[in-house]
Amino acid sequence: SDDMLLPNVGKQLCDNAIANDLDVLLFNYQDTDEVGTIIKVCDFFKDTNPLDGYNFVNIIFGDSIVYHMGYVVRFLLRREFVKINNLLFPEGEYWEDTVYFPKALLLAHRIASMDVLAYSYRHHASSISGGGKIMNAQKIYDFCFKAGNGLIQFADDVRDSSLALIFQSYAKDKYINSVMYKLLNTTPKEICRFVTLCSLNKVKLLNSLSKSFNTVTRYIVTYPYLMCILILAMHPIWRVCKLIKK
Repeated sequence: SDDMLLPNVGKQLCDNAIANDLDVLLFNYQDTDEVGTIIKVCDFFKDTNPLDGYNFVNIIFGDSIVYHMGYVVRFLLRREFVKINNLLFPEGEYWEDTVYFPKALLLAHRIASMDVLAYSYRHHASSISGGGKIMNAQKIYDFCFKAGNGLIQFADDVRDSSLALIFQSYAKDKYINSVMYKLLNTTPKEICRFVTLCSLNKVKLLNSLSKSFNTVTRYIVTYPYLMCILILAMHPIWRVCKLIKK
């Protein structure tokens, strides 16, 4: 298993959630390497009184919400809350919790956090997130198109314009506009696989893409094989520049 709930915390979390009639309870976690050595401890969450999701996001997170996106491992969710709001993860996609995270928070009627270290997230070479290593074609595709576009579309439904702008900006900067960077940092073989994915899903992608997708991204989808040639031509130059910088 990649990660686990730490010993002797399950009952503590459940007791808090039940006593406060919560839809969502958040808690702290730690990152470890493959052998269990602690890399980082995130102790962001303190003990809070229950709030509705909108106020929790604004008061507890504010602009810093972008630094916590996707960490659903820190959620204890009420089953009925998940069922009523149809908060289900799409199957077979990477970074699906990027959209799940703000949606679950903002839909919650009662949400609180606990200052308790309850979860251990283990990183290893084959982790889905890649641990910062080169991503394969499917990961880049899901990361740049599905997660980024899904977050922007969700932002359109957010009632607070400042929050919507935060989500849109995050999606554009971290997901969508980074597609070229991620392609140049992968292998030529994965670049070819990526543009093949784009070609196979061209019509569906173009119909679903938010207006916030930049011009370069739209060209990749519209003319995948032409863009493939250009990216492959840039690839060795990019590698040489990286070597020179080192």
